[in-house]
Amino acid sequence: MPSIRSANPARAAREMIVSMVKEGRTAAWLEGLGIDVDERTLNDTVEQAIIRVTEGKKLSAPPVRPEERKRRMRRGVSMAGVSQTSIKEPVVEAAEPSAYEPEPTEEEQAQRVEEDRARAEELAGEEIHRAPRNLDAYMQQKLLNEEEVADLKKLYGIDKRLADGDIDDEEANRLRSEISDVVREKLQSRLREAVSNSVRYITVFEALRRLPQDRDVALSMLIRHKNQVAPAEDQDVNLSIVTHTLSEDDALLEQLGLLMERKDPEMRMIAANMPPYRHIYAGSDDWQVDRRCQVRRRPARAEP
Repeated sequence: MPSIRSANPARAAREMIVSMVKEGRTAAWLEGLGIDVDERTLNDTVEQAIIRVTEGKKLSAPPVRPEERKRRMRRGVSMAGVSQTSIKEPVVEAAEPSAYEPEPTEEEQAQRVEEDRARAEELAGEEIHRAPRNLDAYMQQKLLNEEEVADLKKLYGIDKRLADGDIDDEEANRLRSEISDVVREKLQSRLREAVSNSVRYITVFEALRRLPQDRDVALSMLIRHKNQVAPAEDQDVNLSIVTHTLSEDDALLEQLGLLMERKDPEMRMIAANMPPYRHIYAGSDDWQVDRRCQVRRRPARAEP
């Protein structure tokens, strides 16, 4: 069964419904929505109709039976008068507009990438400046090990003693020389990696603030019911828990609909897997998110 844990929750939800119908679990899905089902009337035609509606397609009218066609022919078709010079063209029904807002244009995507890059660099500089007081936190998060933290504290301690006037430039340089250039460069590189991890989440928090505050209740509901909204692939989903909540709150249902239809510009960015969200979707360096918003395992590196 497709997982809803993807960059496009609405698309994944539709794929999950189609998958359940094709696997013969239509009755279970409908009952999960609180709908009583008579399996005698749940035939292939009904299931195909569910799939078409889920995929956003119109239901086609049933073909005209031969006896009905003959009956219509017997009634006759009114003929145009001799003085009539034109035949009225049949009215072509316009296609219904999609309920979903379009994906960001290439220009919008390029602008978002550049804005995210510039903001990430700015935040990284700020975090590096605050790093000395965050070293223990980085160690607790296993972003730095104990030895690296001790060496960085020693390195930053030299700068602090110099700034406080406890030592002069000559003594500061002598103390720094005790730590080789290779070690200092490695420590700074490891620190940048730790800071980068924090910057990813800070940029996401800032970006989510662009969503209207009215959506907070809907987002909280999705988090509260995360086991139903984004289940593990081998997990049975009991949708009745979610549908019961929605059946009692029309305002909440409306807010969820606005999220799924990407009515907010920021939801369009989330659905299109734009930064900063693409940096954290996978949740692990062992996974990556490609352009089609599909989460997949990174290829294993060749052994040296």
